[in-house]
Amino acid sequence: THACLGDIAAFESAARCCQRDCWLALRRAAALSTDLLPVPLKAGMPLTCRQYRANPSCMGKECPLRG
Repeated sequence: THACLGDIAAFESAARCCQRDCWLALRRAAALSTDLLPVPLKAGMPLTCRQYRANPSCMGKECPLRG
């Protein structure tokens, strides 16, 4: 949990994006799962945001989902 929240907190100027925060948490959980679980989780599929126009707090091109 700490590692996932750390990844989310690294985007301190990026408020109010559930999609980005979930993506960051899932990606970190998958990375950690190789050491913690007998079957590692996969989170390698690229994700592209299509909701940025609806979020006035979007961090724009700085967001890893828009990159």
